[in-house]
Amino acid sequence: MRNESLKLRFWTVTELLETDFPEPDWIVPGIIPEGMTLLIGDSKVGKSWFVLQLAYDVATGTSRFGISVESPKKVLFFALEDHARRIKDRVTDLGFEKTDNLQFCFAWEKGDGAFTKLVNLLEEQPDIAVVVVDTWGMWTDVIKGNDYHIVTDAAKKLRDITHQFNCSILLIHHRNKSDSSSDFVKGSLGSTGLPSVADTIVGIRRERGERDGVLEVTGRDVDEQSFALSKNDEQRGWLIAGTTQDVQNSKTRQRIVNLLREEGPLDPKAIAEELDANRSTIRNTLRKMVQDSTLNNDNGLYDLRQDE
Repeated sequence: MRNESLKLRFWTVTELLETDFPEPDWIVPGIIPEGMTLLIGDSKVGKSWFVLQLAYDVATGTSRFGISVESPKKVLFFALEDHARRIKDRVTDLGFEKTDNLQFCFAWEKGDGAFTKLVNLLEEQPDIAVVVVDTWGMWTDVIKGNDYHIVTDAAKKLRDITHQFNCSILLIHHRNKSDSSSDFVKGSLGSTGLPSVADTIVGIRRERGERDGVLEVTGRDVDEQSFALSKNDEQRGWLIAGTTQDVQNSKTRQRIVNLLREEGPLDPKAIAEELDANRSTIRNTLRKMVQDSTLNNDNGLYDLRQDE
């Protein structure tokens, strides 16, 4: 057992305030911290491609995903819905280079045997820092998936392993097809016991036929936020284009630039009407574009600077 903090003890407020606890490690800085993370998404939405790309970035310490990983970590990937040839095709399509820091397993026991074997493996390979389970349904033998207590007990076994071995587990799970809720946490298939146990919950949304998607994040040690996902033009993987707000702001700015380049100086009301946009949003964006010297404001008429 690598984590001695599991020993039972009682903490006073004074002890808590006087103890310097280390900052949490991050799988993806600012997005996915250590512990157990539940990733939820519709079938065929691109979850496996997303996680495969993420696992490679973590294993190699690269940033093909769009966000820099602090340092390489050894990753164990249970690709239980796939086979070796399919994963080889995918890593080839994604342009992965050779690395021994990312290893795959395509068959594993289910239920109690799965947890026991994982504990034994982590004891044998203490350098494994991240475990990916794709998917929860292929790992557990829980028959009554809607039973809160049964699902919670099973999920806690995985979370306890993260505490015991100071590792992170990324658990892939399907979204309930019949759920029309916009809340990705409530949309998790089966009992709410699974998301209630997870330290972090990540949701992927992409409309059928659409190129881009949204990555939503919430959890105990991470700020609730959403990121814009876009398809990589050169490969079949994803890129994080920035927060959804940043991307929306960027698109609005570009539309304003295009409009003024075509029409010349306009006031905020005319710009909002031409773009069919909220007038307050346009005013705030115009103000920021003046501050960063993108636009000039001449008595309420906005125009591009001469160097634009």
